[in-house]
Amino acid sequence: MRKRKNYCQPFLIIIIFWNKYFVFIAEMLKIISLKLIKFYQNTLSGHKGCFGFLNFSCKFYPICSVYCYEAIDKFGFFKGINLSIKRLLRCNPCSVGGVDELPYND
Repeated sequence: MRKRKNYCQPFLIIIIFWNKYFVFIAEMLKIISLKLIKFYQNTLSGHKGCFGFLNFSCKFYPICSVYCYEAIDKFGFFKGINLSIKRLLRCNPCSVGGVDELPYND
């Protein structure tokens, strides 16, 4: 009886390699975005940066840059960016503001 060839094995190797590559890229994007947010907070932000003398006020607690930093740090790059964009869209003159915490579940 002839042994059947396994044609799925090369595709499985490609999928495993692609998954490791994707995780590596996501981690690099996370690190870069967290460093950019820290740079913004320390230099340009009205909260504690060089424009602190203008006394900007934020409607939400925590402020948007802290919320973005915590979201990306907790949930990873892609879901954190999604939560951050939703938060920035809620931050407008017509919104009420208040406490806006991160979601608890993944």
